[in-house]
Amino acid sequence: MVKILFGVLFLSLLLLAAPVSAEDRAPNGGRSSAERATDKVERMKDRIENIKKRTETKIATREAKREERKGERDERLTKNAGKMFERMDAAIERVEKLISRLESRVLKLEAEGKDAAGLKNKISDAKTKLETVKANLARAKLEFDGMLTSDTPHDSFKRLREKINSVKSDLNKIHDSLAQLI
Repeated sequence: MVKILFGVLFLSLLLLAAPVSAEDRAPNGGRSSAERATDKVERMKDRIENIKKRTETKIATREAKREERKGERDERLTKNAGKMFERMDAAIERVEKLISRLESRVLKLEAEGKDAAGLKNKISDAKTKLETVKANLARAKLEFDGMLTSDTPHDSFKRLREKINSVKSDLNKIHDSLAQLI
């Protein structure tokens, strides 16, 4: 009888105990390993997608900033080049004015009966050199316009700087030669 009582008590304890399912005990929600693996793959895909989106956003932001800086640089270059070309044009005008003054003096000397053939030759040489300088300056202006759209603006700027320095030195030489005539 003790055995029967003990058996009934044991069975009643088993029946009275709260039923616990496998889902409650399993830390993964009772899913199979294949389901867990597919979930893990999906989470990894989501992470990769998020990383790609962030990277694309960073690249787009960087490109936008680069374009903005390029626009600002182009504006600065255009402004500075405009001033430089204005100064060059003003220097050319001053040399032309000097040539016209010298020509008027030569005419006055000839009117007085003095020989001015050497002066005329030097003035005509200065005029031809000045026309060459004007042509070189015009080419430099065209090259500047092409420099902004160039794939290699740094190299284009070096060539432009060389042309501008050449124009400047030629103008100085013309001015010096005319100053000797005075």
